[in-house]
Amino acid sequence: MSSFYKEKVVSAREMARIEKKSFEDGQSPERYMTAAGLGIATRVEVYIEAHELKRQVSLLVGKGNNGGDAFTAGIVLLEHGYEVNAFHLFPFEECAPLCQEKGRLFKEAGGEIYYPTSLEEIALYKKGLVLDGILGTGFTGATRGFLSEVIEYVNAQDYTVLAIDVPSGVNGNTGEVEGEAIIADETIYLGLPKCGILFGDGYAYSGHRSGVDFGMPSSYIDDATSICATFNESIVSELLPTPHPLQHKYSAGYVVCIGGSHGMSGAAFLSTYAALRSGAGIVRLFYDTTMENELSGKPWEVIAEPFSTHRVEKELERAGALVIGPGLPLTNEMHSVLTRAKVPTVVDASLLQSVKPILSRCTQPILLTPHKGELQYLVDIEGASELEVLEKCQSFVDEEGVYLLVKGAPTLFFQKGKDPLVLPVGNPGMATAGTGDVLSGILGSLLAQGLLPKEAGPVGAVLHGRAGDLAMIETGELSLCAKDLIKKVPEAILSFST
Repeated sequence: MSSFYKEKVVSAREMARIEKKSFEDGQSPERYMTAAGLGIATRVEVYIEAHELKRQVSLLVGKGNNGGDAFTAGIVLLEHGYEVNAFHLFPFEECAPLCQEKGRLFKEAGGEIYYPTSLEEIALYKKGLVLDGILGTGFTGATRGFLSEVIEYVNAQDYTVLAIDVPSGVNGNTGEVEGEAIIADETIYLGLPKCGILFGDGYAYSGHRSGVDFGMPSSYIDDATSICATFNESIVSELLPTPHPLQHKYSAGYVVCIGGSHGMSGAAFLSTYAALRSGAGIVRLFYDTTMENELSGKPWEVIAEPFSTHRVEKELERAGALVIGPGLPLTNEMHSVLTRAKVPTVVDASLLQSVKPILSRCTQPILLTPHKGELQYLVDIEGASELEVLEKCQSFVDEEGVYLLVKGAPTLFFQKGKDPLVLPVGNPGMATAGTGDVLSGILGSLLAQGLLPKEAGPVGAVLHGRAGDLAMIETGELSLCAKDLIKKVPEAILSFST
């Protein structure tokens, strides 16, 4: 089976450290740049073809190796018949030696280099794309002066922008943006993804993320100290349950859900129906009696009965997973159920507020699914930076032995003794009531069908995000609702099926 982990995520400082070490050991900066430029050019060509843009590329060039990478990509594109112009935002003599050398080669290949001193002197291709090679991963602080004006101008126009390694103006270590920064449609990271494009403001500024291998030997990658790791989505197709010819509804996956109360019945209905759409053979909802008059909205396929501790415990003897929390009021009875359950359990919503003190009494695998606001009930994150939150969450799961899926942009998954997983899935339209309930249902279904919590957490998040993206195509981000995701769960699953 493939590895869960795709790539390490490192700080910009750590990437610079291993690059420096490789140079000391005899690796060639020029060879790295040549390979990086080829990879960037290839990604640009793929993007232009996929989005049916004109074969025109404008380079925004800085004075460091990021600018040299842009020039190198421009040379390849010129050789492939593209129209390419370059706008060098610093005097040539101030540039790094490799940037100067690649600039000369760019001119020899037929490229035009302009040195604008005002916005009126910048004429970017409007129907092609702009390649941002201004500032590299070592940038910190705020952009100023003419550079800031250029970035503001580019963001204000209807340009398609691809950034090299990190959007200019974004802190490659933290993702902080203190001044103007490029808002990229895609960021082409070199070697390993940097924290700055996955956390903080940088997550929103980096757009889609794709990687380029510039030829650094794997020994240096292996030596790099990671902050977290990206998830290997190719493993989803290997982990998705496969129906058996002789299965019945109970063997296909039986999910017990405890949720719903007056005014919050929708949360329980969304969760249970999502469980069915994710492959569960049978879903039984135990609801709070205060929602008795709201059952007309219940999905037909969901079995529902009033909550009873005895009945819940009886059904859990043959169930494969428990989902507890969606739309549920806080009661001591829920704590009793949770501590006596023996099946893998998803804990969501209101129950997250009071579950921490009883975790030590739970013997079954527990998957907690807070959003960033609910996380404070589990981990003291007040005043913590996003990278400090990673450390605190990892300490929490190491101590408690639970699994933690933190919903957000990006979504994060933690398990004991392993690097955190970062999952840049979904879209802003999913920030709407009920989408978390859909996720809890998907997770419960996967657990009931036999996935381990360490598998169900990231796989469920990816399916949830894919369903959201598919729904967004039809509704747009502004109009997206939770039930739209459920309609797209089957399509999301099929998109990963082999």
